Amino acid sequence: MLSISIEMLFITKIILSPSFFRLVKNPRNVRFLTSFARVLALQTFGSHILLKRLIIQTQII
Repeated sequence: MLSISIEMLFITKIILSPSFFRLVKNPRNVRFLTSFARVLALQTFGSHILLKRLIIQTQII
C-alpha cells in the first residue's frame, strides 16, 4: 500500500488551484510542470524501492 506523500498533496493543491489553469495556457509552463511531476514520481518510486530493499535486508540479518 502506498502512502500519500507531501509532494503528492502539493501537486494536488496546485492542480486544484485557479491559477493552475492560467499556467497551463503557456506551453513552456506545461513542459515545466510535466518534468516536475516526473521528478516527483521518480523520487517517490525510488524511495519505495529503497524502503523495500531495506526491509528485505533487515529480515535477512
